[in-house]
Amino acid sequence: MEIINNAIIIFIFCSSYIYFNALTLLKPFMKEQHIRTLFNIWKIVEYVNYFGFHKKIEIKNYDKIITEKNKWGFIISNHKSVLDNIIIMIIMKDNKLHFTNLKTISRYSKKNMQNEVLKIYNMVLVKKNWNDDINYLNKMIYKWKNENRNQQIAMYPEGSILTEKTAATYNNLRNIHCGLFNYIVNKIINVKYIYDLTIIYKVNNRILIGEKDIFYNFLTNPEFKIIINFDKYEKKNISEDWLEKIWKKKDDFIMNYAA
Repeated sequence: MEIINNAIIIFIFCSSYIYFNALTLLKPFMKEQHIRTLFNIWKIVEYVNYFGFHKKIEIKNYDKIITEKNKWGFIISNHKSVLDNIIIMIIMKDNKLHFTNLKTISRYSKKNMQNEVLKIYNMVLVKKNWNDDINYLNKMIYKWKNENRNQQIAMYPEGSILTEKTAATYNNLRNIHCGLFNYIVNKIINVKYIYDLTIIYKVNNRILIGEKDIFYNFLTNPEFKIIINFDKYEKKNISEDWLEKIWKKKDDFIMNYAA
């Protein structure tokens, strides 16, 4: 029964992802009443995803997000699975924030539809060319300010998902890229808080690494758990080497669950 329930959750998640992307791209060509109906259907599906994943999450620390309009947040997280994106959305929903309050910074995807949808919502897509990326980011920051709402910027400083082959300096984390993080902290005045999210997928005392291992155990193993730790820091206390120190602390936190 467990595998059926979890397979349904994954199916709903994948279907809603495709549905939402298609709906966003088709929106300019649709009548208003049809748009409302289809978005209501998508919201129902979103709630199924929310409660399906929520029951698997064990929270160790959870600082609330500040939602005042002029006090933006900057969410950073280790990156172990595409499921990480659902967890960030769960955190947004728990803090009564809409998905439009979320602005992501990520690399261009091989999926063109995904890239186009992210552009529609003023997300940042980087090419790993510093000058081009900074120019693009500055344009998006201007648009974010004009939206006149609380914004939560989310980024995975590791750049891509951890696999057993890519673990390097750390035991359970990829090496990090500090450039964009420090630029955002130093240049975006509206950012007041940094939220550090640590995500662990585990079965008993075994830390799961790799998308295949995580999804297989999510679908088949009743002992599968998601551990999250969510810490809040004031931007005024952030130094140039802060991210490196946090990643060492994060790695130690994860290691405690493998002991």
